[in-house]
Amino acid sequence: MRYTIKDLERKVELLNKLTDSPLNAVSNRQYNIGNFHLSECYGGVELHRIVNSEGGISVESIGGHVTKRELYYQLSGMVHALTLRTHELVTR
Repeated sequence: MRYTIKDLERKVELLNKLTDSPLNAVSNRQYNIGNFHLSECYGGVELHRIVNSEGGISVESIGGHVTKRELYYQLSGMVHALTLRTHELVTR
């Protein structure tokens, strides 16, 4: 299967929802702390998260800017782990 930026964006949107993070990186000309978003560079993609009001980021994916396929697998693992954790908390 071939993965597209749209596929990755859908996973990132789900990640933001599962973590109660802002869905948009910027609103009202202010950075939204906690927002996960994609970075595209060097022909690859990477997952970033905004960590301060000046737009500073932390890199949340592994391996630098990787292929879409690799990042899709990483995002799928993150989403799966969060879903399991959420299910575990609900069933306690």
